[in-house]
Amino acid sequence: MPQNVPTSKIRIDQQALGGASSELLLLRVRCETGMDGVGVCELELIVPAGASLPAPGQPLTVALGLDGSESDVFSGEIEAVQVGESWVRVVASDARARLACTYLTGSYEAQGPGKIVRDLLGQAKVQVGSAADGPELASYVVFPQLSVLRHIERLAELMGADLFIDAKGKANFVAGDQQGASVELRYGVDLLSAALERSGSVRAGVEVWGEGAASTQGSDKAHWLPDDLGGVKGSATVASARSYASSGPRTAFVQDGALRTGSAVGDAAKGRAAALDRPLRGVIEAIGLARVAPTDTITLSSLPDGHPLAAILEQGSLRVRRVRHQLDGVRGFTTRLEF
Repeated sequence: MPQNVPTSKIRIDQQALGGASSELLLLRVRCETGMDGVGVCELELIVPAGASLPAPGQPLTVALGLDGSESDVFSGEIEAVQVGESWVRVVASDARARLACTYLTGSYEAQGPGKIVRDLLGQAKVQVGSAADGPELASYVVFPQLSVLRHIERLAELMGADLFIDAKGKANFVAGDQQGASVELRYGVDLLSAALERSGSVRAGVEVWGEGAASTQGSDKAHWLPDDLGGVKGSATVASARSYASSGPRTAFVQDGALRTGSAVGDAAKGRAAALDRPLRGVIEAIGLARVAPTDTITLSSLPDGHPLAAILEQGSLRVRRVRHQLDGVRGFTTRLEF
């Protein structure tokens, strides 16, 4: 019968922590990954006298679970090793940190952001999990004033995409409305706490303006600059836009000369509108959920009749943006989800 006993499998430079070949003992582990920043893992260890310390640059992988059924939650490299009187703290970061320190040069023609991102990740020696194509760009130049990470973030902003490093260390460049697996949390069983709010977008829609006459004069006229730009204008509405008593300019306007066709600006507008459509925000803490990942959607079941959370959840879905796992001797294995 399952006892919900927290278990872990941690490897530093291919050596299992706590195994027969390791003298390092785990006190606490916290791993955090997601769309909004570098993924970080912190280990607090007991290191007996004479034992070898971990070193910066060594690979670190972490799997957590219950009752011996673990799933990967982090993969990265050690950044720092801090030593105290009775403990050692190991701090690691995921591949997003490597992208922030990598600088490349190059140029691309008639390719979508996804293809450009896949090539940049390959040159940076970061594995690709998935990469959404997005609208075709007439050209894009990679210059070393910006890191590879910043270039990818710019491409993500252009099409309304999200970037995250998954539990196996692979980079994922996904559409702003892409949803992963559905994960159910039961009130009074899995759910520990929740703090949610109806947010909605301050923007009612998005207008994207490109350049060129390809849509009206043919592809060979893509470099022309016509007086009427109606052929390279795209628009989309944001489903969760807030309602205001007074009218005002609530449309987000974007201009990008790399977009040269009506289909490209239309796709960019839809992608940006989807990225702005976040009806609910907040955090949920639950009993350890090692398998949950960014883009997964959370449902809460078994809520008592009339519970205030039910009214909030009617406003939209909970799409996970960031995941934090923690295992320690006080609270056991818990997972914090950010939306």
